[in-house]
Amino acid sequence: MSVLYIPKHLDVWLIRHRCSVLRLQARVTALRIYIYILENYPPLKLNLYLTEAIALGHDIGHTPFGHQGERTLNDILRGKYDIIKNIKLFEKNNYFGGFKHNYQSLRVASLLEEEYTEICGMDLSFQTLEGMIKHTKLKKNEFMLEQFTNDNSANEHLHFEQEFCSTLEGQVVAIADEIAQRGHDLDDALSSGAMQFEDFQKYLTVKKMKELADIVNRVNDDIIAMNHNHRRFVDENELRNSRTVSAIVSYFINDVIRYSAEKINKYDYSEFEDNDYRVSKEIISFSETAATLNKYLETIITSKVINSPEVS
Repeated sequence: MSVLYIPKHLDVWLIRHRCSVLRLQARVTALRIYIYILENYPPLKLNLYLTEAIALGHDIGHTPFGHQGERTLNDILRGKYDIIKNIKLFEKNNYFGGFKHNYQSLRVASLLEEEYTEICGMDLSFQTLEGMIKHTKLKKNEFMLEQFTNDNSANEHLHFEQEFCSTLEGQVVAIADEIAQRGHDLDDALSSGAMQFEDFQKYLTVKKMKELADIVNRVNDDIIAMNHNHRRFVDENELRNSRTVSAIVSYFINDVIRYSAEKINKYDYSEFEDNDYRVSKEIISFSETAATLNKYLETIITSKVINSPEVS
């Protein structure tokens, strides 16, 4: 498969601090999370090959410069900037459909990539394509599926009536990608110096963040203890940052495994059979507590780092 995998969130401010190649670690981390979930909860009995195909393909439509690049390209294609000549001529066709990376992944896989003489695209299964496009929000009020594929039955086969994936494999990829994204955003923020570790600790002092605060404080206490034992580190701050990110990612992974197991144990398998062997509920997910922590963590990074004057 001759596909260029564009690293996600490759923001300009980050390039100043790190080589862009290191951003590929996000894809490796996500893949490790998928595999960890599959290996540590065997009762799922998921199709490893389907999961891997979704994982490898879900971001092939991403732009350089991450989500800001995505938004800018969408604005260009919708005529908000006077860059494309005679852009108004395409207004009736919804300006090429606009641009969103998960829809573009579908377009690359089903239209643009040339692998066969008989058909367009990579000839991937609908289960793979569904997992790719549903790994993030669909925003169906802004984007039309018909603009990104030439298959008239895609809306039916991709089960666009529900926002989440109809396969557990696709749901695993979506939640693992969310965890990996949160971990790498935090890692970038701390490693680049855009957010100091001490400031991050202060942001976690609110009551609802106690679980994460305890995790972060334990990491810091362990490093302090090692210092008292005369342990020498090459870069203590870098170690503290990486151990903090690792501990938070582990918390989210274990929460997903535990909470999803509870939901699966309550799931009526006859419903699965009656629904043409499709999952009609979001089963692989965070618990309510972890979902709150994840959202707050995202808010901290967005407001204190990504939208800060230095970055934006």
